[in-house]
Amino acid sequence: MRFIKLSFLIALFGFTLTSCKFFQPNLMLRAPYDYKYDEFARDTIDPEYRVGVDDVVMIEIYTNDGFLMLENVARAGELQNRNVGRNVGQGRSYRVEFDGTINLPIIGRVSILGMTIRECEFFLEDKYAEFYINPFITVEVSNRKVIIFPGEPGQAQTVNLGAEQFTLLEILAQVGGIPNDGKAYKIKLIRGDVQNPQIYLFDLSKIEQLPYGNVVMESGDILYIERRIRPIQEVMSELQPIVTVTTFVLSLFTTYTIWRNVVN
Repeated sequence: MRFIKLSFLIALFGFTLTSCKFFQPNLMLRAPYDYKYDEFARDTIDPEYRVGVDDVVMIEIYTNDGFLMLENVARAGELQNRNVGRNVGQGRSYRVEFDGTINLPIIGRVSILGMTIRECEFFLEDKYAEFYINPFITVEVSNRKVIIFPGEPGQAQTVNLGAEQFTLLEILAQVGGIPNDGKAYKIKLIRGDVQNPQIYLFDLSKIEQLPYGNVVMESGDILYIERRIRPIQEVMSELQPIVTVTTFVLSLFTTYTIWRNVVN
């Protein structure tokens, strides 16, 4: 009887550990029940991406309204048909520094912070018009990324945005949607400086919340889909080692009891 009580206490202690600190230790970014999330203003969404600090922009410069670019494209097609192959129109990449400027050949440092891609192209064409005849410039942003935790262990991904504008729904589609254990009504968007971020909570389980699916993702955004808790499965999984040990000890005790009765 004493041994059975001891086994019960061991199991109870294991359950206590499981239901507190050790219960689902892989869950991230938990918030208190009464946590106040930031309000997302849908009317402030900018449909066009604007260049930000630490963006890497690739710039290609051509003269004569891009005549050489078209000539290179045509020539590349001929070379490809001959199975030779050639890289065409390769530009150079520049990182937007902390003050919003990039250092370009000839014109030096210029600020492109807050410009759309189109505004940046027009701005640089105007700058280079002093040195080239009818300059034609293309600009692309290459390092824009969003990190998404879809709610299943080991399934986190980094989605490259490039120069495209991705919405919340499009990003979710990139990773296969909401997993079985994910909560569609608890999608956290963490944006801005991690020391003092804005944290938004979206509920896409309701059709009236669909407009929030058109939220445009920004470089550096973190999406976290909270995982559904399955108490019975989780408790049984955590208790299994304890139950196994307890069963083994009980088996030894039973074997010892039988052996002692036989000897006596």
